[in-house]
Amino acid sequence: MSVITFLSRFAQDSIVINRDEVAIPQGNLEPGTVTTVLQLVFGMAGGVALVIIIVSGIRFVTSQGDPGAVNRARNSVIYAFVGLVVSLLAYSIVTFVLGRIG
Repeated sequence: MSVITFLSRFAQDSIVINRDEVAIPQGNLEPGTVTTVLQLVFGMAGGVALVIIIVSGIRFVTSQGDPGAVNRARNSVIYAFVGLVVSLLAYSIVTFVLGRIG
């Protein structure tokens, strides 16, 4: 059996699904609910990152020149800042996608 014969039989035997005949589950969410939940989640993530930056800054100031403590505080600030940037980018991407869908 050649490939062309196989593909033609496959195409004849395949099932065509009509979009109108498929029962797609419908949610009970109002249009702004998903956006509100995402704003809350990303807002909390940003708030946590800001608190970590503040606490790490205080640790940096009170480290009294201890190289290990300074290094840990500096790394904490850097990681929290990166987390804040990632959170802002994720929020922007999700908002953009939801704006295109809705």
